[in-house]
Amino acid sequence: AVGRSSGGTDMSDARLALVREKLAEEEKERLKAERARERAAERAKSAPPPPAKKKGGKKGEPAAAAFGESASVSANVKACEGVLKALHKSPFAPVFAEPVDWKALDLPLYPKLIKHPMDLG
Repeated sequence: AVGRSSGGTDMSDARLALVREKLAEEEKERLKAERARERAAERAKSAPPPPAKKKGGKKGEPAAAAFGESASVSANVKACEGVLKALHKSPFAPVFAEPVDWKALDLPLYPKLIKHPMDLG
């Protein structure tokens, strides 16, 4: 291919193998989640209705706090930053530094299976 070094093909093959492995794993997870949803739907048909939720808490209290949910977004952002830093340090990070060129890699099912593609670039 144009602009590739002799080692570029090995990297492309490795990246293609990783993408295919990831797609296979995601398909297994999708099927597992679908079966779990089906089982949950069956259980829900026979379960009594849940109790009504509160509309709010004390005066001036955010609705999220009334339901025990965290109102602090900064803690979640810090946790995500930590995950991203760890991902960037991973030996596999270069493979995910750029978006997958699914057309060049001949992966026609990629956009169907990967609804929100992301990269670390």
